[in-house]
Amino acid sequence: MTSTQNLSDYILYNYSKCSPDTSFLASWQGLAYPSHVIQFIGFPFQILTFWLILKKTPESMKSIKNPLMIAHILCTLLDFHFSTLVTPYMFLPSFTYIPIGILGLLRVPVLIQSFFMTETLIGKDCFVRFRN
Repeated sequence: MTSTQNLSDYILYNYSKCSPDTSFLASWQGLAYPSHVIQFIGFPFQILTFWLILKKTPESMKSIKNPLMIAHILCTLLDFHFSTLVTPYMFLPSFTYIPIGILGLLRVPVLIQSFFMTETLIGKDCFVRFRN
């Protein structure tokens, strides 16, 4: 059985009076596909920014070049991680999620995905805090 069938059975037996919303925007695809498309469009701009920082930084800004490069790499990793690799489908107010990104399709355990997601957030946060 797939997870869709399990969800359908759950709705059928436990919420028989409720009608589930089956529109595209109410499904996991409504989050995953636009997120992947936005990352696909934005990634060339991130690469361009990487090149501009690396090659076109003026001499007066050479002292800030390395921290700027590290911050840009961490932001790009964070964008790629959240938009493509994990793409968390959040359930609030319990702050739980289902990973619907590429790692979810490859059946990488949720605990490992959560660890990587936490590490990218902490790495960016620590860099920003210690840099200031």
